[in-house]
Amino acid sequence: MVHGTETGLASQTAPRLVALVERDPQAYPLPRAVAADDEVQHLLSLIDPGLLVGSLPDVGVRFVGADRRPVGQLVFPTGPSGHSGLTLFHQPTLEERLRVVVARVAELRLGVGLQSWTQDSTGVEAVLDDGTRVRAGWLRRRP
Repeated sequence: MVHGTETGLASQTAPRLVALVERDPQAYPLPRAVAADDEVQHLLSLIDPGLLVGSLPDVGVRFVGADRRPVGQLVFPTGPSGHSGLTLFHQPTLEERLRVVVARVAELRLGVGLQSWTQDSTGVEAVLDDGTRVRAGWLRRRP
């Protein structure tokens, strides 16, 4: 069992994944992360090539001082995987797409949190906020 949307990234390569439990029923509506380098883009493309559809690739970064005058600029080269050096994306859209991908390969439990768990020599049993008990080989809890 896995807890937290970000861990769903491993879902397609984690054969023992049973469930992903996320206390928030919907993705947070405001962006927090907005850019991905070529390595993150490569990982996302391995999970599902459509995750970053609509993103803005090949974006340079311009730095300005307190007086709003330019002080520098960075342009990120294309990475070894062929992905843009820096791509901007809309995080709520990416999170919704990730939930769809995870739901294809795992039980996705939205709107319920992890209450407690116990571990023994064969795995872990988790108790969810709704009283449901889930047994799994491992558990990853978001800090």
